Amino acid sequence: MARKIFAALMLLTLASCSYAADIDLGEGYHVPHGFSGVYIASSDGTAIQNAVDNIQDGGTIILSGSFKLTRDINIKKSITIKAQDSNNKAVLEMTPGVNKRVFRCQGDSITLENLVIKGGFTTNGGGVKVDAKTKLMTITNCDIVNNRSVLGGGGLYSDAEKLVLTNCNITSNDVSLLFGGGIMVTGGEFEMTDSNISGNNAFGRGGGIYFTGVTADMNNCRVTNNTSRADGAGIYLYSKTLTLTKCNVSGNLNGNESSNIYADKNASYTEN
Repeated sequence: MARKIFAALMLLTLASCSYAADIDLGEGYHVPHGFSGVYIASSDGTAIQNAVDNIQDGGTIILSGSFKLTRDINIKKSITIKAQDSNNKAVLEMTPGVNKRVFRCQGDSITLENLVIKGGFTTNGGGVKVDAKTKLMTITNCDIVNNRSVLGGGGLYSDAEKLVLTNCNITSNDVSLLFGGGIMVTGGEFEMTDSNISGNNAFGRGGGIYFTGVTADMNNCRVTNNTSRADGAGIYLYSKTLTLTKCNVSGNLNGNESSNIYADKNASYTEN
C-alpha cells in the first residue's frame, strides 16, 4: 500500500528537470510516465524499478539513503542512477537468496554514480551484469562489495562495447567456480582510473580481474591481496592487450604463491 502519496506527487524543479518526489512510498506507488528525473528516498527498492521503467530515455534517478532489494534492477534504456552527494553514497543491498543480482544493464548508455552495490548472488555478475547491447557503461565513485557469482564476475561482469570505471572500490567479491572474482570483462574496451580491486577471490583464474578479448587501460589503480586457485590471482589476461600506468599490482596469491599478472600466449601487457 502506498505511503505518503501527497509527497510523491509534488513536482520539483531541479537542474531544469521535472522531478517526482518519492519518499519511502513502498510497493503501491508507480512513478508517472514522462518525467526526466525522479528522486527516491530509502525504501524497499520497488520504486527504483518503477522509476527506471517510466522515466524518459536519458533521464536521471537520484537516490538517497539505503535500499533493501528483493529483485534485481533491470535497466533497458539510457539512464543515470546516482546519489546526489559523492560523500554520502546510496546503499543498494540485495536480500539473501540465489539468482539475485543488484543491477542488470541492457540500455545503450548507462551511468551508475555514488552507490554502494552489495549482496548480489547469481550466475554471472553478482553485483552488476552489463549485456552486449550496452555501448557505454560508466561506473563512478561506486563500491561493489560482498557480491558472489558461480561462473564469472563476482562483483561485475561486462560484455559492453566500452566499460569505464573511475574512483571505484571492487572488494570482497567471490566466484565459486570459474573466473574473475572482482571483475570479468569479455570483449570491447575497458578503462579504469583511480580505483581499488582488493580482497576478491576466484576458484579458477583472475581473482581480481579476468579479461578475455579486451583492450584494457588502467591508470593509477591498485590490484592487491586477491586470491585464486589458478593463474592470475591479481589479473588474468586472455588475448589482446593491457596497459598499466602507475598501478600497484601486488600481494595477490595463487595458493601460497605470488601470482600478480598472468598473460596468455596470445596476450600482452605493458607497465609504465
